[in-house]
Amino acid sequence: MPLTIPKEYARGLSCLTRLSDGEFSVFASALAAIPASLQHRKDITAFVKEKIGDGPLGDIDQLMRSLLSLYQARGLNETPPLGPFVEDLADAMKASSLPELDFDDASRSRFVRNITVLLNVDTLVFLAKANALQRDHERLFHAAKILTDLRPVFHAPTELPKDMIVEYTLKIVFHDGSRRHREIYMVMDERDLASLREAIGRAEQKAAGLKSLCASSNIAVLPSLTEV
Repeated sequence: MPLTIPKEYARGLSCLTRLSDGEFSVFASALAAIPASLQHRKDITAFVKEKIGDGPLGDIDQLMRSLLSLYQARGLNETPPLGPFVEDLADAMKASSLPELDFDDASRSRFVRNITVLLNVDTLVFLAKANALQRDHERLFHAAKILTDLRPVFHAPTELPKDMIVEYTLKIVFHDGSRRHREIYMVMDERDLASLREAIGRAEQKAAGLKSLCASSNIAVLPSLTEV
């Protein structure tokens, strides 16, 4: 599947294409120094910002957001060879028609060389693989909300309602492999709420036991996919 460039990553990619040799060296050194103990996106970004200091690299948050999205894209594509992936990325940027991502042949060659180095950081490659494994499912949960309503019960069409039913609607937002969110709605009653609450409690208890087992075996538990 050919790569596409979402608009929200254009600014960060534009910054990456315009790094001078000195700025690239500083940025690459900061990435290479990321310790394996940092596994959350915000912690990784904070580390890089502290490492770089008040340098001229511009918006580090946007730089890191775009770079980490490339790691994620590569991981979701079953980690293709880095060379072809980078060439596909440069082609997608050129074909995006976004003016900030347009570059000449010389700038393209420099970008390909630089991004190849930036996408080869061991700590980030490992997290991208773990992230891809977590996402290897047909549907991915995004958010949930429970709507609570009163529904009138009419004894006769011409009479005002004399009774009400408390009704709950569970709204689940999920991804199905596309970038767009999907939604499903399920009507519930109080017994269903209690059943859902119990199921969540059991899941949390089981997770606590598994994490304890991992800790006793010196096995790291990676962060959830929404954190990477």
